[in-house]
Amino acid sequence: MQRGFKTWAEHQAIEQRRRLGLGANVPLPATQLAAYLGITIVSPEHIPGMTPEHLECLLQRDRSSWSAITVNVNTGTTIIHNTGHARTRQESNLMHEMAHIICKHTPSELIRVGGLPFLLRDYNADQEEEASWLGACLQLPRPALWWAVKRRMTVDEMVQYFQASEELIRFRRQVTGIDRQFSRLLAR
Repeated sequence: MQRGFKTWAEHQAIEQRRRLGLGANVPLPATQLAAYLGITIVSPEHIPGMTPEHLECLLQRDRSSWSAITVNVNTGTTIIHNTGHARTRQESNLMHEMAHIICKHTPSELIRVGGLPFLLRDYNADQEEEASWLGACLQLPRPALWWAVKRRMTVDEMVQYFQASEELIRFRRQVTGIDRQFSRLLAR
């Protein structure tokens, strides 16, 4: 990631909430951010021409092989997401895709798959890393995490409140240094 990106991402997470009239510690549902950004979110069931066999493959048998994809169609930008994943994972998947859009990432490759009426995007490793970081910030910005830790919310309570996975919460706690900061505050 470029120097300063992580700080920019934290600011961007708060800015998106501000634009929507939300406080820094208020959950930001992916659907609300998508609506604000003019992005349509659909599940595979809503793609014309999807057969029951395709749906069974995408949402059952091979559901761990994909998360979400962003496509540009005549009506605008659409994210197709995997509804076979847990709700918290779906939030993360959607935030990751929107992070690509907010960052104005350009695909390194456009791929046509089968008879799908759109092209799929493929991003380079640096852009994927940025989207992962910004997506995590959008879902759980540092001020929101600090707010939750100060209130001594459990991980389960944070999962419920922010609709974030345990893995994301633990990751954000580690990379932000919130727990160390909070421990020093208590030691005073």
